[in-house]
Amino acid sequence: MGDYSYRESGSPHVGMVWWAQVEQDAVYVDAANEFWGFAFGVPANGRPSATLIGPSLQPRELHLVAGERGWGVELAAHAFVRLLDKRRLLGEMRDLPTDGRWFELAGVRLPVPDVDALEGLVETLFRQGILAADEGVAAALSGQVLPQSQRSLHRHVVGATGLAPKKHEQLQRARSAYALLQDGWSLASAAAEAGFADQAHMTRAFTALAGRSPARILASGLSPFDSRP
Repeated sequence: MGDYSYRESGSPHVGMVWWAQVEQDAVYVDAANEFWGFAFGVPANGRPSATLIGPSLQPRELHLVAGERGWGVELAAHAFVRLLDKRRLLGEMRDLPTDGRWFELAGVRLPVPDVDALEGLVETLFRQGILAADEGVAAALSGQVLPQSQRSLHRHVVGATGLAPKKHEQLQRARSAYALLQDGWSLASAAAEAGFADQAHMTRAFTALAGRSPARILASGLSPFDSRP
């Protein structure tokens, strides 16, 4: 496929920064995830792109063309784009107007950042009120017990991020299980440790969220989960 790299961020609003160079045509499957993000690219035909990426409950196929170059940022799970219907953007990768030097989001024109300026872009979007973070959501997703009722908490998290708390939980559990499998745990042990009812439950979750069973993912050597820490 090519070279893909990422680094975790010290910003409380950013999960990771990534960059990639495509060396040959390929189809890459990206696992379902709960994160909002932005991607910028220079396709092989030279036409620049800017993309708003919404969370997804299903794996997404990315069709990569040799010569493409891309970079982007993935927000923390409790950070999101304001003033949008989050549920309508689930699974969507929305093209944003751009000429390669500037891109437009929510009616605001902004310079296209290079890799080192992506975190600065996020902070600018927060200062301008285009992005927001919800500390209550962060607390809920980290497992803290909050004084809200379950119904109220569900409504709050869905309104902020577009996904229900249970969906966040399922996505986190699948990534935890994958990390254990990468460390050499057996399928049954990883399923139990990550909180699945049993190995069959884990297999169904992997198939729904990543497009393949755990055994097939491990055998292929290229995982839909490998694009995240």
